[in-house]
Amino acid sequence: MSEDSNLQLPLLNLFDRLQKAGLPLGIDEYKLALRALQSGYGIQDHEALARLCRTLWVKSEEDKLLFNYHFEQVMDEESQSFAEPEPIQTLPKVEPQKKKQLIKLPRLSPTRRIVWGGTLLLIAGVSFWLVRPQPKKCPYFTSVSPIKLVRVNQEYSYEVKACKANENDRLEITALKKPPWLKLEKGVDGTVTLKGKPVSETYGSAHLWDMSGKPLGELNYNYDDFSLQDFYLDGSYFVFSERNKIVHLRSLSAKQIKKDLQHSWQVNQLRFSPDGKILATVTGNGFVYLWDLSGQQLAKFQYSGKVNDLSFSPDGKILAIASGDGLVRLWNLPNRRLIKIKHSRRAFKVTFSPDSQYIVTSSEDKIPRLWDISGKKIKDLSPDSLNFTAFSADGQSVVTISLRDPKKNVLYVRWFDLSGKQLAELPLSENFPYYFDSPDYSDQYIELSSDRHWMVLLGEEKLILLDLQNRKKFQELPYRVTKVKFRPDGQMIAIVFSDNERTVNLWSPSQDTFGKQMRLLRHQDNIQDVSFSPDGRFVVTGSSDRTARIWDISGKKLKTLLHNGTVNSIQFSPDGQHLITTSKDDIHEVKLQVTDASGTIKDTQPFKINVLAGDSPDTQRLTYLAIAGVVAFTVWSGGYFIARFWLERLAKSRVKEITPSPESTFIPTPSSESTSAPTPSTKEQKAQPEDVVQVVRAVRQAIRIETGEYFPVTRRQMKQSWRYLRRFVRDGPATELDIEATVKQFARQGILLQTVLMPRRVNRAQLLLLIDRDGSMIPFHELSRRLAETAVQGGRLAKADVYYFHNCSDKYIYQDPSCCEAKLLADILANYSYSAGVLIFSDAGAARGGWNQERIDLTQQFLQQLKQRVRYIAWLNPMPKSRWDSTTAGEIASLVPMFELSRQGLQGAISVLRGKLTPYRL
Repeated sequence: MSEDSNLQLPLLNLFDRLQKAGLPLGIDEYKLALRALQSGYGIQDHEALARLCRTLWVKSEEDKLLFNYHFEQVMDEESQSFAEPEPIQTLPKVEPQKKKQLIKLPRLSPTRRIVWGGTLLLIAGVSFWLVRPQPKKCPYFTSVSPIKLVRVNQEYSYEVKACKANENDRLEITALKKPPWLKLEKGVDGTVTLKGKPVSETYGSAHLWDMSGKPLGELNYNYDDFSLQDFYLDGSYFVFSERNKIVHLRSLSAKQIKKDLQHSWQVNQLRFSPDGKILATVTGNGFVYLWDLSGQQLAKFQYSGKVNDLSFSPDGKILAIASGDGLVRLWNLPNRRLIKIKHSRRAFKVTFSPDSQYIVTSSEDKIPRLWDISGKKIKDLSPDSLNFTAFSADGQSVVTISLRDPKKNVLYVRWFDLSGKQLAELPLSENFPYYFDSPDYSDQYIELSSDRHWMVLLGEEKLILLDLQNRKKFQELPYRVTKVKFRPDGQMIAIVFSDNERTVNLWSPSQDTFGKQMRLLRHQDNIQDVSFSPDGRFVVTGSSDRTARIWDISGKKLKTLLHNGTVNSIQFSPDGQHLITTSKDDIHEVKLQVTDASGTIKDTQPFKINVLAGDSPDTQRLTYLAIAGVVAFTVWSGGYFIARFWLERLAKSRVKEITPSPESTFIPTPSSESTSAPTPSTKEQKAQPEDVVQVVRAVRQAIRIETGEYFPVTRRQMKQSWRYLRRFVRDGPATELDIEATVKQFARQGILLQTVLMPRRVNRAQLLLLIDRDGSMIPFHELSRRLAETAVQGGRLAKADVYYFHNCSDKYIYQDPSCCEAKLLADILANYSYSAGVLIFSDAGAARGGWNQERIDLTQQFLQQLKQRVRYIAWLNPMPKSRWDSTTAGEIASLVPMFELSRQGLQGAISVLRGKLTPYRL
């Protein structure tokens, strides 16, 4: 018998038994399993053979039970048929050896045993008495720390008691830490009561640290009523607003400075002067207040309209206010002189020159204007400008940005001298998003270095770095970016990309080609803020993983600062010695301490309060309706079953009345020529077990729907997912009617002269599908075939091609599934645009398990080659995510976004290929 026949015997036996048991198996399933067996997969390993057959043949839990039963039967028969009787060997009789005692204990007399036993008991008793828990000496807390649930807008109350050593003791209970909604009411005899009503599930806290990571103080506040501003110049004080009308001035020790700054209306803005001696506050009822650091009011100015910008001149002598009434007010603080600059529309921003002799104003009419400090207009700079202006480092030129194209998709950066003459113009690439035209875009989408040498523009899918000093575009990167920060000297940029918001990338543009020597700062969750120290030696990152981390400039982590919630903002003091982090906390912590009359701390008691979301009136109403519905359904169903029971009982009683008695029943004899069938006995009326099994199998086969699908992703779901990959852009001649632009033109001109047209939407989506073949991917060949078929035929993409490789690719990939027609990867990638997507389908070594460093290195080189030519790369793995850990697949998953092949996983991969975030990332 040949070796192939030996391999087929157990598989054929198993296949035949499962077919007879009712599993819908065909010749295709048998050929796939046989091919894997002939290639060496599962010959000696029965568990591997079982996994293979389950993957190909089992579709439900019932099928799984049948499979396990017949597989064990086949394997047992195979082991018995090939087992050979072992020869019986007669072993010589060996006398048991006595164990040698390592330590010979002396034999003690009964008297000595009593003495030694009493001594040991005495030693144990004394030891227990010495290490017994000592009771606390008064004063200490006698109340138990409460773990209590409280809902938003519900009252919370908890009484705290402390123990007294004698009646004359004077105890003081204070709160070292508590949420702002909780108050401490003092009672008598060393008791206090915590009372309050939480207004939100979360509250905010500001933490003060030194650069060694030591906490210096903490402030708790209502998250929605808090506005933190800059440090004072020497890093000693900072200011924040809480409860709308009150402004607090605090030191680094978090102690109050003299008094709060009271206002008659809500405070909207806070700003320190450059020398740090004056604080300006703006209220919503039309007043600007000036204060010194002692809390004394120095001046009060009135304005009209909303304040859009409040700024001091670099020398601190001029206070500029841009408001919604179209006026820019310049207050000369030394001589109290007011200069008004009028605009036709709302004034948005005021920019001072470094020498405080010139200003540039921007307004809603999109025309930046250059003025001298006396209020004399020099020139209108350029039309259709955005709300961004900046002076050069030497103060001799002004930089503006405009959208000159009617369709607003081309940016122009212009340089002007102090006479208003244009010095240079730089057009940038097309397809910038429309949000650049919003008034507050500059804070979110433009970043300027402190030395005014570099400027970054963030587009929808690109990053442009400008060299303002040499008036040129330095580099354009085709990446979507969420956050950018410059180091103070402008020689390094911290970038957070949209496709991986857990990592900060440190890049030196003038020293490093992009992506070659970037240093990575990683968190466990999305980055919320990043900040460089004033001296540029350190960088601090804040994340949603409840930590802020201090790094040196080489990327080494120095310290982790723990928080109770998401770290929202990070700010250094001007001297670089202190740090403030703010967080949105969802853990309400309380820490109390008790002291005696001398001020000595005797005991502390920390605990947490769990605050749940409150029920709105609509939610409560829905809850009551749901409860009423459940009660009504219960009553109805109970009445229905009771009525049904009585009806069935009544029907049975009527049947008994109609049924004749045994005496009057005709019983045919053998000689009777009756045509009626004989009455079956009670045993004959009961179905046999074999008949029941046959009926169940027949019904299962009758109602089984042969879908031919691979679950959990069907063919239809694959087609739907591929269609999400389509990317439509407007290109070509203007042939479609732009209704919105036509209406705006009609509203602006007052008459409809002509319609506005725009280009048609064209699908530009391109997909390159790379599929791993053979080896451990044999069970998934049918699945990969359907994946390729739906991508090419059902995806409706502009370009979709399928190529193949084995284990990992280097320079060549194959055009056919048998991996015979090789092609250079570089030649294939040359046919795709940079915005194309590459999807890799492979188990990455997770099927066999284990670690293969060579495969990891080759895959890393392959991915680097792909990233140089395409923007988006994703990986689909047919093995579940639980099998990736401690394998080659787990390491590869850190190099490229990897998803398991499920419906959610396929959607996540499509989202990555579209350049968007996805909650299904690894």
